[in-house]
Amino acid sequence: MYQTDFYRCNDQEKIKFFVRHNPFAVIAHKGEASGHFSYLPLIIENWTTARQVLFGHTDNENPFLRLLELGAGAVHAIFQGPNGYVSPGDYVSKQLPTWNYSIVHMSGVISLVTDEVQKISYMQKMVNFLEPSDGFKLDQSDKHIKYLINKITFFKLEASSIEAVFKYSQDKQREDMLSARSGLLRKLNDKNRDVLLRIVE
Repeated sequence: MYQTDFYRCNDQEKIKFFVRHNPFAVIAHKGEASGHFSYLPLIIENWTTARQVLFGHTDNENPFLRLLELGAGAVHAIFQGPNGYVSPGDYVSKQLPTWNYSIVHMSGVISLVTDEVQKISYMQKMVNFLEPSDGFKLDQSDKHIKYLINKITFFKLEASSIEAVFKYSQDKQREDMLSARSGLLRKLNDKNRDVLLRIVE
Protein backbone atom coordinates (compact mmCIF):
# COMPACT_ATOMS: atom_id res chain seq x y z
CA MET A 1 0.00 0.00 0.00
CA TYR A 2 1.35 3.42 -0.98
CA GLN A 3 2.26 5.53 2.04
CA THR A 4 4.14 8.72 2.81
CA ASP A 5 5.59 9.89 6.09
CA PHE A 6 2.90 12.57 6.40
CA TYR A 7 0.03 10.09 6.29
CA ARG A 8 1.41 6.80 7.58
CA CYS A 9 0.02 5.87 11.01
CA ASN A 10 1.78 3.47 13.38
CA ASP A 11 -0.24 4.41 16.46
CA GLN A 12 -1.88 1.14 17.52
CA GLU A 13 -4.55 2.89 19.60
CA LYS A 14 -5.62 5.07 16.67
CA ILE A 15 -5.67 2.09 14.33
CA LYS A 16 -7.67 0.04 16.84
CA PHE A 17 -10.15 2.92 17.25
CA PHE A 18 -10.46 3.22 13.48
CA VAL A 19 -11.14 -0.51 12.93
CA ARG A 20 -13.59 -0.61 15.84
CA HIS A 21 -15.63 2.20 14.31
CA ASN A 22 -15.29 1.06 10.67
CA PRO A 23 -15.77 -2.71 10.98
CA PHE A 24 -17.15 -3.33 7.47
CA ALA A 25 -14.25 -4.82 5.52
CA VAL A 26 -13.41 -5.95 2.01
CA ILE A 27 -11.82 -9.40 2.33
CA ALA A 28 -9.89 -11.24 -0.38
CA HIS A 29 -7.74 -14.33 -0.37
CA LYS A 30 -4.05 -13.63 -0.92
CA GLY A 31 -3.22 -14.07 -4.55
CA GLU A 32 -6.91 -13.93 -5.50
CA ALA A 33 -7.33 -12.81 -9.10
CA SER A 34 -10.80 -14.12 -9.95
CA GLY A 35 -12.78 -11.31 -8.37
CA HIS A 36 -14.02 -13.25 -5.34
CA PHE A 37 -14.27 -10.53 -2.73
CA SER A 38 -16.35 -10.68 0.42
CA TYR A 39 -17.81 -7.73 2.31
CA LEU A 40 -18.22 -8.53 5.97
CA PRO A 41 -18.06 -6.79 9.35
CA LEU A 42 -15.07 -7.82 11.47
CA ILE A 43 -15.28 -7.27 15.22
CA ILE A 44 -12.24 -6.92 17.46
CA GLU A 45 -11.82 -9.81 19.89
CA ASN A 46 -8.32 -9.02 21.10
CA TRP A 47 -6.02 -6.11 20.26
CA THR A 48 -2.65 -5.65 21.91
CA THR A 49 0.67 -4.45 20.54
CA ALA A 50 1.73 -8.06 20.05
CA ARG A 51 -1.49 -9.64 18.79
CA GLN A 52 -4.61 -8.53 16.92
CA VAL A 53 -7.53 -10.93 16.51
CA LEU A 54 -10.90 -10.17 14.92
CA PHE A 55 -13.95 -12.31 14.25
CA GLY A 56 -16.78 -12.35 11.76
CA HIS A 57 -19.20 -14.68 10.03
CA THR A 58 -20.63 -15.51 6.65
CA ASP A 59 -23.54 -17.59 5.42
CA ASN A 60 -22.69 -21.13 4.42
CA GLU A 61 -23.42 -20.49 0.72
CA ASN A 62 -20.71 -17.85 0.32
CA PRO A 63 -17.94 -19.08 -2.09
CA PHE A 64 -15.51 -17.35 0.28
CA LEU A 65 -16.25 -20.07 2.83
CA ARG A 66 -15.55 -22.85 0.30
CA LEU A 67 -12.03 -21.51 -0.20
CA LEU A 68 -11.48 -21.32 3.55
CA GLU A 69 -12.61 -24.93 3.95
CA LEU A 70 -10.05 -25.90 1.31
CA GLY A 71 -7.31 -24.36 3.43
CA ALA A 72 -6.95 -20.98 1.71
CA GLY A 73 -6.93 -19.08 4.98
CA ALA A 74 -4.39 -16.36 4.13
CA VAL A 75 -6.32 -13.17 3.42
CA HIS A 76 -6.20 -9.40 3.07
CA ALA A 77 -8.82 -7.26 4.81
CA ILE A 78 -9.30 -3.60 3.90
CA PHE A 79 -11.13 -1.19 6.18
CA GLN A 80 -12.13 2.15 4.67
CA GLY A 81 -13.09 5.26 6.58
CA PRO A 82 -14.32 8.76 5.72
CA ASN A 83 -13.08 9.96 2.34
CA GLY A 84 -13.91 12.63 -0.20
CA TYR A 85 -12.90 15.50 -2.42
CA VAL A 86 -11.25 18.50 -0.79
CA SER A 87 -11.72 21.77 -2.68
CA PRO A 88 -9.23 24.66 -2.58
CA GLY A 89 -12.15 26.55 -1.05
CA ASP A 90 -12.01 24.23 1.97
CA TYR A 91 -8.61 25.65 2.95
CA VAL A 92 -7.69 28.90 4.62
CA SER A 93 -4.63 29.49 2.44
CA LYS A 94 -4.21 28.94 -1.31
CA GLN A 95 -4.05 25.21 -2.08
CA LEU A 96 -4.78 22.75 -4.89
CA PRO A 97 -7.63 20.19 -4.93
CA THR A 98 -7.04 16.75 -3.43
CA TRP A 99 -8.82 13.67 -2.15
CA ASN A 100 -8.58 12.80 1.54
CA TYR A 101 -9.15 9.30 2.87
CA SER A 102 -8.36 6.71 5.51
CA ILE A 103 -7.48 3.05 4.94
CA VAL A 104 -6.31 0.20 7.13
CA HIS A 105 -4.88 -2.79 5.28
CA MET A 106 -4.59 -5.99 7.32
CA SER A 107 -3.02 -9.28 6.25
CA GLY A 108 -3.53 -12.42 8.25
CA VAL A 109 -4.78 -15.97 8.53
CA ILE A 110 -8.37 -17.05 9.04
CA SER A 111 -9.43 -20.08 11.08
CA LEU A 112 -12.99 -21.41 11.10
CA VAL A 113 -15.23 -21.63 14.17
CA THR A 114 -17.70 -24.49 13.71
CA ASP A 115 -18.67 -25.42 17.27
CA GLU A 116 -22.31 -24.42 17.81
CA VAL A 117 -21.85 -23.17 21.37
CA GLN A 118 -18.85 -21.06 20.36
CA LYS A 119 -20.75 -19.70 17.32
CA ILE A 120 -23.62 -18.57 19.53
CA SER A 121 -21.11 -16.97 21.91
CA TYR A 122 -19.58 -15.01 19.01
CA MET A 123 -23.03 -13.96 17.81
CA GLN A 124 -23.76 -12.70 21.30
CA LYS A 125 -20.50 -10.72 21.35
CA MET A 126 -21.26 -9.22 17.94
CA VAL A 127 -24.77 -8.16 18.94
CA ASN A 128 -23.53 -6.72 22.23
CA PHE A 129 -20.92 -4.66 20.38
CA LEU A 130 -23.14 -3.38 17.58
CA GLU A 131 -26.32 -2.72 19.57
CA PRO A 132 -26.81 0.20 21.97
CA SER A 133 -27.13 -0.75 25.63
CA ASP A 134 -30.93 -0.46 25.45
CA GLY A 135 -31.18 -2.15 22.03
CA PHE A 136 -31.90 -5.67 20.81
CA LYS A 137 -30.87 -8.52 23.10
CA LEU A 138 -30.06 -11.97 21.78
CA ASP A 139 -32.17 -14.63 23.48
CA GLN A 140 -30.05 -17.77 23.32
CA SER A 141 -33.06 -19.91 24.33
CA ASP A 142 -34.91 -18.86 21.15
CA LYS A 143 -35.17 -21.95 18.91
CA HIS A 144 -34.95 -19.68 15.87
CA ILE A 145 -31.41 -18.71 16.93
CA LYS A 146 -30.27 -22.34 16.82
CA TYR A 147 -31.86 -22.77 13.39
CA LEU A 148 -30.13 -19.69 11.99
CA ILE A 149 -26.75 -20.37 13.61
CA ASN A 150 -26.53 -23.61 11.61
CA LYS A 151 -26.74 -21.59 8.38
CA ILE A 152 -23.66 -19.49 9.12
CA THR A 153 -20.00 -20.08 9.93
CA PHE A 154 -17.92 -17.88 12.17
CA PHE A 155 -14.23 -17.33 11.69
CA LYS A 156 -11.31 -15.65 13.42
CA LEU A 157 -8.74 -13.50 11.65
CA GLU A 158 -5.34 -13.15 13.30
CA ALA A 159 -3.32 -10.32 11.80
CA SER A 160 0.24 -10.84 10.63
CA SER A 161 0.72 -7.26 9.40
CA ILE A 162 -1.22 -4.00 9.55
CA GLU A 163 -0.67 -0.81 7.57
CA ALA A 164 -2.65 2.38 8.04
CA VAL A 165 -2.90 5.56 5.98
CA PHE A 166 -4.88 8.50 7.34
CA LYS A 167 -4.57 11.22 4.69
CA TYR A 168 -6.27 14.36 5.99
CA SER A 169 -4.07 17.26 4.87
CA GLN A 170 -1.47 16.75 7.61
CA ASP A 171 1.14 18.15 5.22
CA LYS A 172 -0.57 21.56 5.44
CA GLN A 173 -0.54 24.20 8.18
CA ARG A 174 -2.74 23.20 11.12
CA GLU A 175 -5.42 25.80 10.33
CA ASP A 176 -5.66 24.42 6.78
CA MET A 177 -5.84 20.84 8.05
CA LEU A 178 -8.66 21.66 10.46
CA SER A 179 -10.52 23.71 7.86
CA ALA A 180 -10.27 20.86 5.32
CA ARG A 181 -11.52 18.41 7.95
CA SER A 182 -14.57 20.58 8.70
CA GLY A 183 -15.36 20.91 4.99
CA LEU A 184 -15.13 17.15 4.46
CA LEU A 185 -17.40 16.46 7.43
CA ARG A 186 -20.09 18.75 6.02
CA LYS A 187 -19.90 17.16 2.56
CA LEU A 188 -19.94 13.60 3.90
CA ASN A 189 -23.11 14.24 5.91
CA ASP A 190 -24.86 15.69 2.84
CA LYS A 191 -23.57 13.05 0.41
CA ASN A 192 -24.40 10.04 2.58
CA ARG A 193 -27.94 11.32 3.15
CA ASP A 194 -28.53 12.00 -0.57
CA VAL A 195 -27.13 8.64 -1.71
CA LEU A 196 -29.12 6.64 0.86
CA LEU A 197 -32.37 8.44 -0.01
CA ARG A 198 -31.79 7.71 -3.71
CA ILE A 199 -30.82 4.05 -3.56
CA VAL A 200 -33.39 3.03 -0.90
CA GLU A 201 -36.71 4.40 -2.12
